Amino acid sequence: MYRIFLGIFFCGILNLSYSQIMNTKTMENISRDSLKNGIKVTITGRAENAKAGAIVIFDREHPYYISNLKAWSEQNLYKKVEVTGVVRIVDYGQNTQTRQDVLNLPAQTLTGTVVYLDDAVWKVIK
Repeated sequence: MYRIFLGIFFCGILNLSYSQIMNTKTMENISRDSLKNGIKVTITGRAENAKAGAIVIFDREHPYYISNLKAWSEQNLYKKVEVTGVVRIVDYGQNTQTRQDVLNLPAQTLTGTVVYLDDAVWKVIK
């Protein structure tokens, strides 16, 4: 009953449907290996910046990239955050192509499988 009340309450505030909120999976309920494109997940972790963009560290080996966020702001950096977004998995394979940065040095590239969170919303957890 309490969960239903909170769901309806937050639907109005966030302008989301009840089913959108209740169908969100938390990383405690789903393993990284079973992630699929298009599912909505909530991850709690530490906000950090990488050369490729803003990330959430849930487990040390696998960062989650926040789509369309180049970097966390100073007030959110290294804080515990809860991020909800839609999973998009990209397999870059072993592609080692590099682009040149402004100093004519090779820039960092992404290889392997990378998980992005699209349409992400977040909040700092105290």
